[in-house]
Amino acid sequence: ARAEAADVSAKTYTYGTHLDIKKVVSLKEDAAPSCGVVNAQLTYLDSQHKTQVLDYRKFADGCNADN
Repeated sequence: ARAEAADVSAKTYTYGTHLDIKKVVSLKEDAAPSCGVVNAQLTYLDSQHKTQVLDYRKFADGCNADN
C-alpha cells in the first residue's frame, strides 16, 4: 500500500469532509518538542480498496498526559 500512496495526492480535511475509511494503513504526525497542534497524515483504503491520503491537524501525541 505504501507504493500506491506515492501516486495519490493528499486531500486536506475540513469540517464536514465525508470519510470512507475501510482500513487504516498508516498514521504519521510531525515531531513536536512539546504538547501542541501538529500536522498529521492518515493513509487508508476506502470501500473501493483505493488508497487515500488525508492531511489534518491534531494535538501531538505528547499531549495525552497534559490533561
